[in-house]
Amino acid sequence: MPSPQDKGYFLELNESFLLAARTVSSGRPLVIEELKEASLDNKPAVDQALSAVFPAAGAPTPNVICSLRPRNRFFLLATEKDTPKVSSLAAMRALVGNSPFASAGPSELTGIDARSGLPIDGRAGNRWFLAGAPKESLDGMRTMLGEWKIAPSRLAAATVGLLGVIMAEQQRAKAGPVLVWEIGESTSDLFLIGAQGLEAVKRLPFGLDRVADGVQAELNLKFRGAATKLFFNEYFDFSENGPRITARVAGSLQPVIAEISGAGVAPAALLCTGLVSRQNWFTQQMAKSVNLAPWQPDVIAWCSNAGLTFVGNTLQPKLSPSWLGLLGVMSAVQADRTDADSAWQPAWSVDGVEREVKPRAAEVVVQTPEPVVAPAPARAPVAPPPPAPKIIPPTPAVFAAAAAIRPPAAPVQPKAPVPVATKAPASSAPPAARPEKEIPAKAAVPAPTTVPAAAAASKAPATPARPAAAPTLAATPEASLAAAAASPRTPAAKPRTSEERPAASRPFIKTAAGLAVIGILLIVLGSGAFLYTKFEKEKKAALAAQIQAEQQAKIDREARSKAEQQAKAEAEARKRAEEEIAQKNAAAEAARRQAAEEAKRLEAENQRLLNGRGSLVIVTEPAGASVAISNFLPRISPVTINDLRLGRYTVNITLPDYDPLNLEVEIKENAMTDPGVIHLVRQVGLLEITTDPPGISFEVRPAPPRSATGGADVRQGKTPATLAGLPTGDYVVTFQRQGWPGHTENATVERGKTAHVTSKFPGGSVTITSTPGGANVIRDGATLGQTPLTLNDLQPGEVTYSLDLSGFIPTTVTGQIEPEKVLELNGIMKAADRIFRPNELDERPVPIKMVDPILGYDLQKNGGEAMISLIVDRDGTPKELKVESTTDAEFGRRCLAAAAQWRFKPGTINGSPVRTRVSVPFKL
Repeated sequence: MPSPQDKGYFLELNESFLLAARTVSSGRPLVIEELKEASLDNKPAVDQALSAVFPAAGAPTPNVICSLRPRNRFFLLATEKDTPKVSSLAAMRALVGNSPFASAGPSELTGIDARSGLPIDGRAGNRWFLAGAPKESLDGMRTMLGEWKIAPSRLAAATVGLLGVIMAEQQRAKAGPVLVWEIGESTSDLFLIGAQGLEAVKRLPFGLDRVADGVQAELNLKFRGAATKLFFNEYFDFSENGPRITARVAGSLQPVIAEISGAGVAPAALLCTGLVSRQNWFTQQMAKSVNLAPWQPDVIAWCSNAGLTFVGNTLQPKLSPSWLGLLGVMSAVQADRTDADSAWQPAWSVDGVEREVKPRAAEVVVQTPEPVVAPAPARAPVAPPPPAPKIIPPTPAVFAAAAAIRPPAAPVQPKAPVPVATKAPASSAPPAARPEKEIPAKAAVPAPTTVPAAAAASKAPATPARPAAAPTLAATPEASLAAAAASPRTPAAKPRTSEERPAASRPFIKTAAGLAVIGILLIVLGSGAFLYTKFEKEKKAALAAQIQAEQQAKIDREARSKAEQQAKAEAEARKRAEEEIAQKNAAAEAARRQAAEEAKRLEAENQRLLNGRGSLVIVTEPAGASVAISNFLPRISPVTINDLRLGRYTVNITLPDYDPLNLEVEIKENAMTDPGVIHLVRQVGLLEITTDPPGISFEVRPAPPRSATGGADVRQGKTPATLAGLPTGDYVVTFQRQGWPGHTENATVERGKTAHVTSKFPGGSVTITSTPGGANVIRDGATLGQTPLTLNDLQPGEVTYSLDLSGFIPTTVTGQIEPEKVLELNGIMKAADRIFRPNELDERPVPIKMVDPILGYDLQKNGGEAMISLIVDRDGTPKELKVESTTDAEFGRRCLAAAAQWRFKPGTINGSPVRTRVSVPFKL
């Protein structure tokens, strides 16, 4: 499994979508482990793509190389008169200040050589290409990256990188110029790429809005916003409407193409960018609409040549030309090019100052405050370790000489050297071989002094120096004795006196001299053992260093062998590719020759067909059918068509209510082609008729009637019925039920199908009650029964029934009968002798004869008022008169007498007169 340091992260952020990729190797080829594409308006898809590519930890992902295509970006190509003046990014900023893009406000710029794609280096006379974007747009993208927890190590100009990939591919394939249309939201840019680099740049005042207008017009949509959403919908199929949409847009694009082609470089292919991969159909159709070929490189072969491959090759079938910009950035990283020197890979900058680029994980080192040590030369050969000092076993003479040597002090162990971490040089040379022993930090050269690498290597000791106080054994026994004799520590011998001599002879080992010799021997043996152990350790260390050097040399040889094998394999692959290309070119040439010969033969055949003529006769049964052939106007059979060119034709014969017929005929030179009488097949169908309830009479007639058949198509019967063999067309079905009004339905009979007609005659019910009950129910002079009464299967509609009961006023009840429902009617019978109040009447009593009271002189002089209450009988005569109130008793009696002579039109209820009490006022 690759370590985190082996992974690389890449992101391309566009106006409407993003591309995210992860690699798992820094060698060749570079392995692309994951590549995801998502539209920015689909947040779940964006989250899924980011989580699939970048680490799932909450901390920001560092060292992500990002390619940005910000909104409202603009581009400038220096003209011939501007070229001598433009030699730096600052100079190009001045050029922007005098251009229409100056209104964009504070902007970030990046510039390159329009021919080589290299950054501006201060040389005058070259032609420069400038990419710019409002600082606000780029800051918005940086904010978006921060929200996604992405810490970019580089912000590249996505448009410029894609142009570089296209240019390199065209130069490799030796193909014609390519026109790149980068589509923005309301503006867009055209780039013309030729063999010598970027030839022309043109800003267009339209972009996706013009495409949305085409979608809106072709699909008859009400709003442009709906057209834009439909254009980006990944599930909508534009295979049918796409050519018409691009044809509308082509009208705006073709004049601009003609304008930038005037410089002598005419485009041969077209690529539309700024769209997701599933919209590659737009490039295909747009290229056809402007009479260009769609730019379709072999993306798989391009990736192989660029040193890119995919895990399991699962992404190869999905590769799209719109991904080449990001794949080009990966290829630049795989080739180990530095960001500042990569052709067509500039970074966004401000006022000509490059932004700080964070080192990748592989370049990060830990600096220590130790003095700087000059590096050793690259690949310096490792010196063989010095031979271990030969240890000579001590002899008795050595032991005797060593008696006079002072015991040595304990040897001082040197401190372990402190390694100094240094950053590897930026060159591509392999790292220098490490010295056999590390140099102690305190023995290093001071920082201000620069020491050549060779001198430093020559001065570095192979082993640490031993302390000066350490004893050294002589190489020979004679040298040891001489050293012992010359030692100032040896006391001079003097003669002993008789007092100093021992009284008796003692063993030498017990004497002071013997003990001293034993001590010296022990010291010498210990020192020899210590030195021997030390020399063995140094010998082993030297041997280990030699083994390590040999292993390193073996690794280097294997690496060189592997590199040579890889180079050989790549050379063979290139050779095979060249052979395949040669074979393809040969096959293409053979195909072109064959096509030319076939075209020549067809041209001769076409010439013969163009010059020859023939005739055609068409007779149909029945006559009157429409006969259409080729681009001639339709004619009515029987028909004879002369002066027809030779060849095969399709004759379309149609007649209403008959099956259409397509006839293949061949017109021969100077001949009459007659296929004979063509019998047309009448179209028929079935008609199924049902009613509720069944048993209803029906009649079927054509609508309108067919004069050719007369009444032959009229069918009658009772439901249910199925009529077979009816000629196709429209029919009117009339239903008749006794006592019910007639009812019609329309039907259309189609060829080979069954038409259905149904009608319902549902009746209703009515339940009649009265209060009190037992009243006679009368309708249209006929007595139907007595209440309560229920009548069934009645025709829907309004009904009125009269109720008559002896001793009660006749009354009527009215209601609406509805199909399959029960109408409930209730009549309130009122007694005939009852005295009714005026508010109960349908019509109140009206006086038809009024008599004034007869009054004397005094009553007329004094005046008065009276209210007379009376009952108006059914004949209109007043009954039961009385004075309700009066101002004078005599005046009241006179008014009562006058009221008795009044006559009335009696009050009525349901048209019948009834008794009613009323009050008649008199006033004088």
